[in-house]
Amino acid sequence: MPVCAPSLGSFNLRWSFISNYPADPCGWVEFLAQTLSRDDFACGISICWAIWWNRNRALMEQSYLSAGDLLFCHQLPCLFQAAYCFFQQSYAPSPPCTLVSARAREVKLNFDGAIFASSVEVGIGIIARDSAGACVGWKSVRKQGLFDPEMVEAMAAREAILLACRVGWRRIILEGDCANIYQKLSALSPDCSALGAIIRDIKCLALNFDLCSFSLVRRSGNKVAHCLARRASLFASEGSSISPALFELLFSDVE
Repeated sequence: MPVCAPSLGSFNLRWSFISNYPADPCGWVEFLAQTLSRDDFACGISICWAIWWNRNRALMEQSYLSAGDLLFCHQLPCLFQAAYCFFQQSYAPSPPCTLVSARAREVKLNFDGAIFASSVEVGIGIIARDSAGACVGWKSVRKQGLFDPEMVEAMAAREAILLACRVGWRRIILEGDCANIYQKLSALSPDCSALGAIIRDIKCLALNFDLCSFSLVRRSGNKVAHCLARRASLFASEGSSISPALFELLFSDVE
Protein backbone atom coordinates (compact mmCIF):
# COMPACT_ATOMS: atom_id res chain seq x y z
CA MET A 1 0.00 0.00 0.00
CA PRO A 2 2.24 2.84 -1.21
CA VAL A 3 2.03 6.30 0.34
CA CYS A 4 3.49 9.10 -1.74
CA ALA A 5 5.45 12.01 -0.32
CA PRO A 6 3.28 14.61 -2.12
CA SER A 7 0.40 13.70 0.19
CA LEU A 8 2.54 14.92 3.10
CA GLY A 9 3.52 18.07 1.28
CA SER A 10 -0.11 19.12 0.93
CA PHE A 11 0.02 20.53 4.47
CA ASN A 12 3.67 21.70 4.59
CA LEU A 13 5.09 18.70 6.47
CA ARG A 14 8.64 18.36 5.19
CA TRP A 15 9.85 14.86 4.33
CA SER A 16 12.87 15.37 6.63
CA PHE A 17 10.50 15.24 9.59
CA ILE A 18 9.61 11.70 8.54
CA SER A 19 13.03 10.48 7.39
CA ASN A 20 14.65 11.64 10.67
CA TYR A 21 12.21 9.55 12.69
CA PRO A 22 13.68 9.11 16.22
CA ALA A 23 13.61 5.92 18.26
CA ASP A 24 11.11 7.42 20.69
CA PRO A 25 7.68 7.94 19.03
CA CYS A 26 6.52 10.22 21.85
CA GLY A 27 9.61 12.35 21.38
CA TRP A 28 8.90 12.60 17.65
CA VAL A 29 5.33 13.74 18.29
CA GLU A 30 6.58 16.31 20.80
CA PHE A 31 9.16 17.51 18.26
CA LEU A 32 6.45 17.98 15.62
CA ALA A 33 4.21 19.82 18.10
CA GLN A 34 7.02 22.27 18.87
CA THR A 35 8.16 22.68 15.26
CA LEU A 36 4.94 22.84 13.25
CA SER A 37 2.05 25.24 13.41
CA ARG A 38 -1.05 24.00 15.22
CA ASP A 39 -2.94 23.39 11.96
CA ASP A 40 -0.04 21.57 10.26
CA PHE A 41 0.51 19.44 13.37
CA ALA A 42 -3.17 18.40 13.45
CA CYS A 43 -3.12 17.58 9.72
CA GLY A 44 0.12 15.61 10.04
CA ILE A 45 -1.08 13.55 12.98
CA SER A 46 -4.35 12.83 11.16
CA ILE A 47 -2.48 11.51 8.12
CA CYS A 48 -0.20 9.37 10.33
CA TRP A 49 -3.20 7.96 12.17
CA ALA A 50 -4.96 7.20 8.87
CA ILE A 51 -1.87 5.42 7.50
CA TRP A 52 -1.60 3.31 10.67
CA TRP A 53 -5.31 2.52 10.59
CA ASN A 54 -5.01 1.60 6.90
CA ARG A 55 -2.03 -0.62 7.61
CA ASN A 56 -3.93 -2.53 10.29
CA ARG A 57 -6.93 -2.96 7.98
CA ALA A 58 -4.65 -4.31 5.24
CA LEU A 59 -2.97 -6.79 7.62
CA MET A 60 -6.39 -8.05 8.67
CA GLU A 61 -7.31 -8.41 4.97
CA GLN A 62 -10.13 -5.91 5.37
CA SER A 63 -11.07 -3.11 3.00
CA TYR A 64 -8.92 0.00 3.37
CA LEU A 65 -8.67 3.48 1.89
CA SER A 66 -6.85 4.17 -1.34
CA ALA A 67 -3.96 6.64 -1.40
CA GLY A 68 -6.31 9.22 -2.89
CA ASP A 69 -8.85 8.77 -0.10
CA LEU A 70 -6.09 9.12 2.50
CA LEU A 71 -5.59 12.69 1.30
CA PHE A 72 -9.08 13.54 2.53
CA CYS A 73 -8.10 12.62 6.12
CA HIS A 74 -5.91 15.70 6.48
CA GLN A 75 -9.06 17.82 6.09
CA LEU A 76 -10.78 16.27 9.12
CA PRO A 77 -9.13 18.54 11.75
CA CYS A 78 -10.06 21.58 9.67
CA LEU A 79 -13.67 20.44 9.40
CA PHE A 80 -13.81 19.72 13.13
CA GLN A 81 -12.27 23.07 14.03
CA ALA A 82 -14.65 24.90 11.71
CA ALA A 83 -17.65 23.13 13.24
CA TYR A 84 -16.36 23.89 16.77
CA CYS A 85 -15.87 27.56 15.95
CA PHE A 86 -19.37 27.64 14.50
CA PHE A 87 -20.76 27.04 17.99
CA GLN A 88 -18.16 28.98 20.01
CA GLN A 89 -18.00 32.17 17.99
CA SER A 90 -20.58 34.48 16.52
CA TYR A 91 -21.04 33.62 12.88
CA ALA A 92 -21.34 36.22 10.17
CA PRO A 93 -24.86 36.68 8.80
CA SER A 94 -25.60 34.12 6.15
CA PRO A 95 -26.21 35.20 2.55
CA PRO A 96 -29.87 36.01 1.98
CA CYS A 97 -31.78 33.24 0.27
CA THR A 98 -35.38 32.14 -0.14
CA LEU A 99 -36.81 28.68 -0.64
CA VAL A 100 -39.72 29.24 -3.00
CA SER A 101 -41.24 25.81 -2.32
CA ALA A 102 -40.94 25.93 1.48
CA ARG A 103 -43.31 27.86 3.75
CA ALA A 104 -42.69 29.17 7.24
CA ARG A 105 -42.11 26.43 9.85
CA GLU A 106 -41.67 23.82 7.13
CA VAL A 107 -38.50 21.75 6.87
CA LYS A 108 -37.29 20.48 3.51
CA LEU A 109 -35.25 17.30 3.51
CA ASN A 110 -33.16 16.62 0.42
CA PHE A 111 -31.98 13.03 0.05
CA ASP A 112 -29.72 11.14 -2.33
CA GLY A 113 -28.06 7.74 -2.66
CA ALA A 114 -24.70 6.57 -3.98
CA ILE A 115 -23.38 3.15 -4.99
CA PHE A 116 -19.70 2.43 -4.28
CA ALA A 117 -18.16 0.36 -7.05
CA SER A 118 -15.18 -0.70 -4.92
CA SER A 119 -17.23 -2.37 -2.17
CA VAL A 120 -20.57 -4.04 -1.48
CA GLU A 121 -21.90 -0.88 0.13
CA VAL A 122 -24.13 2.07 -0.62
CA GLY A 123 -24.22 5.57 0.82
CA ILE A 124 -27.16 7.77 1.79
CA GLY A 125 -27.03 11.52 2.28
CA ILE A 126 -29.69 13.77 3.84
CA ILE A 127 -29.69 17.54 4.35
CA ALA A 128 -32.57 19.31 6.15
CA ARG A 129 -33.18 23.07 5.91
CA ASP A 130 -35.71 25.50 7.26
CA SER A 131 -37.68 28.05 5.25
CA ALA A 132 -34.74 30.49 5.39
CA GLY A 133 -32.39 27.91 3.85
CA ALA A 134 -30.42 27.33 7.07
CA CYS A 135 -29.28 23.80 7.82
CA VAL A 136 -31.20 22.26 10.72
CA GLY A 137 -29.98 18.69 10.31
CA TRP A 138 -27.91 16.34 8.15
CA LYS A 139 -27.06 12.66 8.02
CA SER A 140 -24.58 10.45 6.17
CA VAL A 141 -25.31 6.71 6.27
CA ARG A 142 -23.43 3.69 4.92
CA LYS A 143 -25.29 0.39 4.36
CA GLN A 144 -24.09 -3.05 3.32
CA GLY A 145 -25.59 -4.84 0.33
CA LEU A 146 -26.04 -4.86 -3.43
CA PHE A 147 -28.92 -2.62 -4.53
CA ASP A 148 -29.96 -1.03 -7.79
CA PRO A 149 -29.97 2.80 -8.00
CA GLU A 150 -33.74 3.20 -7.55
CA MET A 151 -33.72 0.97 -4.48
CA VAL A 152 -30.96 3.12 -2.95
CA GLU A 153 -32.97 6.27 -3.68
CA ALA A 154 -36.05 4.75 -2.02
CA MET A 155 -33.94 3.76 1.01
CA ALA A 156 -32.63 7.33 1.17
CA ALA A 157 -36.18 8.72 1.16
CA ARG A 158 -37.12 6.40 4.02
CA GLU A 159 -34.04 7.43 6.03
CA ALA A 160 -35.02 11.07 5.50
CA ILE A 161 -38.56 10.67 6.81
CA LEU A 162 -37.30 8.56 9.74
CA LEU A 163 -34.93 11.40 10.62
CA ALA A 164 -37.85 13.85 10.54
CA CYS A 165 -39.90 11.57 12.82
CA ARG A 166 -37.07 11.25 15.32
CA VAL A 167 -36.31 14.97 15.46
CA GLY A 168 -39.99 15.89 15.72
CA TRP A 169 -40.54 18.16 12.72
CA ARG A 170 -44.26 18.47 12.01
CA ARG A 171 -44.33 19.99 8.50
CA ILE A 172 -41.88 18.51 6.00
CA ILE A 173 -41.08 18.32 2.30
CA LEU A 174 -39.16 15.29 1.00
CA GLU A 175 -37.16 16.22 -2.08
CA GLY A 176 -35.06 13.94 -4.30
CA ASP A 177 -33.78 13.85 -7.87
CA CYS A 178 -35.17 10.45 -8.95
CA ALA A 179 -38.32 10.96 -11.04
CA ASN A 180 -39.52 7.38 -10.64
CA ILE A 181 -39.36 7.52 -6.82
CA TYR A 182 -41.20 10.86 -6.86
CA GLN A 183 -43.96 9.38 -9.05
CA LYS A 184 -44.34 6.34 -6.79
CA LEU A 185 -44.54 8.47 -3.64
CA SER A 186 -47.08 10.82 -5.24
CA ALA A 187 -49.27 8.04 -6.69
CA LEU A 188 -52.56 7.20 -4.96
CA SER A 189 -52.58 3.56 -6.08
CA PRO A 190 -50.54 0.85 -4.27
CA ASP A 191 -47.07 0.11 -5.62
CA CYS A 192 -46.60 -3.54 -6.59
CA SER A 193 -42.97 -3.29 -7.70
CA ALA A 194 -39.87 -4.42 -5.80
CA LEU A 195 -39.87 -0.97 -4.19
CA GLY A 196 -43.43 -1.37 -2.92
CA ALA A 197 -42.56 -2.23 0.69
CA ILE A 198 -40.33 0.82 1.12
CA ILE A 199 -42.83 3.11 -0.62
CA ARG A 200 -45.58 1.86 1.73
CA ASP A 201 -43.33 2.48 4.74
CA ILE A 202 -42.77 6.07 3.66
CA LYS A 203 -46.47 6.72 3.01
CA CYS A 204 -47.44 5.27 6.40
CA LEU A 205 -44.82 7.38 8.18
CA ALA A 206 -46.09 10.44 6.29
CA LEU A 207 -49.42 10.14 8.12
CA ASN A 208 -47.68 11.12 11.37
CA PHE A 209 -47.03 14.67 10.16
CA ASP A 210 -49.24 17.73 9.99
CA LEU A 211 -47.91 18.14 6.45
CA CYS A 212 -45.77 15.82 4.34
CA SER A 213 -45.34 16.52 0.64
CA PHE A 214 -42.97 15.19 -2.01
CA SER A 215 -40.91 17.23 -4.44
CA LEU A 216 -38.66 16.55 -7.42
CA VAL A 217 -35.47 18.52 -8.07
CA ARG A 218 -32.74 18.38 -10.69
CA ARG A 219 -29.44 16.80 -9.73
CA SER A 220 -27.81 20.22 -9.88
CA GLY A 221 -30.12 21.26 -7.04
CA ASN A 222 -29.28 18.25 -4.89
CA LYS A 223 -25.53 18.71 -4.52
CA VAL A 224 -25.25 18.69 -0.73
CA ALA A 225 -27.24 15.47 -0.29
CA HIS A 226 -25.15 13.88 -3.05
CA CYS A 227 -21.92 15.02 -1.39
CA LEU A 228 -23.00 13.54 1.96
CA ALA A 229 -23.95 10.25 0.26
CA ARG A 230 -20.52 10.00 -1.40
CA ARG A 231 -18.70 10.86 1.85
CA ALA A 232 -20.49 7.96 3.57
CA SER A 233 -17.78 5.72 2.07
CA LEU A 234 -15.29 7.39 4.45
CA PHE A 235 -17.42 8.12 7.49
CA ALA A 236 -21.05 7.90 8.58
CA SER A 237 -22.35 10.55 10.93
CA GLU A 238 -25.05 13.15 11.50
CA GLY A 239 -25.53 16.55 13.08
CA SER A 240 -27.86 19.46 13.62
CA SER A 241 -25.78 22.07 11.78
CA ILE A 242 -23.29 22.08 8.94
CA SER A 243 -19.70 23.28 9.19
CA PRO A 244 -18.51 26.43 7.38
CA ALA A 245 -16.34 24.16 5.20
CA LEU A 246 -19.55 23.07 3.43
CA PHE A 247 -21.37 26.37 3.91
CA GLU A 248 -20.78 27.68 0.38
CA LEU A 249 -21.81 24.35 -1.16
CA LEU A 250 -24.97 24.37 0.94
CA PHE A 251 -26.13 27.69 -0.46
CA SER A 252 -25.25 26.71 -4.02
CA ASP A 253 -27.82 23.92 -3.54
CA VAL A 254 -30.65 26.31 -2.72
CA GLU A 255 -32.86 27.33 -5.62
